[in-house]
Parts: sequence; C-alpha cells; structure tokens
Amino acid sequence: MNALYKGLIVSTVLSAVVSYPITKWATKGIELNKNLYGAA
Repeated sequence: MNALYKGLIVSTVLSAVVSYPITKWATKGIELNKNLYGAA
C-alpha cells in the first residue's frame, strides 16, 4: 500500500514539473487581472 502512495506522489510531481513550462509558454502574452475581486 505504501508503494501506491509513493507512485501517486511521484506521478503528481512529475506531471506538475512537465506541465509548468508548457503552461508558461502557452500563456506568454496573456496578462492576468491582479484585482480578482473586481471581476465579479
């Protein structure tokens, strides 16, 4: 059972590390609104 949790943690960290640069590249020209409360 312990190996199941280790595999889950490793896969989560690996997917976050791989998807972060792709997300930064895809959203390069998009500026997020700093005032999120004003969006409502």
